[in-house]
Amino acid sequence: MGQIKLKEMTEVSLDELEKEINAYLETSEAQNYQVLNITVNNNVEHKFASKEDEFTAILTLLKKD
Repeated sequence: MGQIKLKEMTEVSLDELEKEINAYLETSEAQNYQVLNITVNNNVEHKFASKEDEFTAILTLLKKD
């Protein structure tokens, strides 16, 4: 199995998160990797409660040969 890279991103909306993920996947850094999995979660706990929800994506990438 090849080298794995994890990338975490956080935005306030799913649309913004989608835009950030797509922008990252177009970068030269990401061109050397293929996407294995993307997990999206909006259960982020804050020390102080806030009304804004945050969506977090964890990208699992595999280095291309």
